[in-house]
Amino acid sequence: MKRYQDMTSHLRQILENDYFNWESQLSKAKSDELSAFEIARVIKSFEFLRMELGENFPQECLKNDNAINDYFLNRAPWTRMWFTWLADAILGLRSAVNIENLMKKLRSHNQADFFEVRSIFEVGLKLVKAGFNIEIENEVINDKGLRKKPDLTIVNPETEECGLVEITRLTKNPSSIKYESIMQRVFFGGLERNINLEFAGGLLKDLSDEYLQEILKEIDAKLKKML
Repeated sequence: MKRYQDMTSHLRQILENDYFNWESQLSKAKSDELSAFEIARVIKSFEFLRMELGENFPQECLKNDNAINDYFLNRAPWTRMWFTWLADAILGLRSAVNIENLMKKLRSHNQADFFEVRSIFEVGLKLVKAGFNIEIENEVINDKGLRKKPDLTIVNPETEECGLVEITRLTKNPSSIKYESIMQRVFFGGLERNINLEFAGGLLKDLSDEYLQEILKEIDAKLKKML
């Protein structure tokens, strides 16, 4: 089930206007927790991503419930710097064989594709900076004569020696996915009523599904009183 499929048209409009467009992201690029140099990098990165991914990319992500949506919604300083990393990764791997495969998956409605892309970008960018050429999911024949499509093929440009790399996909901790519903209760509940609720909290131990449901009911009750 999509996280946003049941949202009202009012909430969708707020998200599109205030979060899922490049102008709103650029307007929130400045932060007291970022240096002037970092802010300049963030702005330059958003401008690059806007040109590279297209004007409607944020709205497409919202519609497809892309896992990248968490970065659009969370405007904490570290997420701003994450977008600079994404811009660097796309630029750094632009000449890689089959880079178009990753760019297609970056837009996918399948959330698992985003985590795959992120993992390959992380490793691939490090290899490129180390001086290797890389090929993405390019079919090769291994030492046993079998055809294979590794995540990455790394090539030493001086010796033309090759190596095959399989990458473990780093996904969200299952517990963190459950706890996101708590944040969404407060965040979206406020947005529905044009109220920006500031909140903070922490969970010091894992919770059972039953106890988590009790907490969610309590939050719903408190939101009704507040809003």
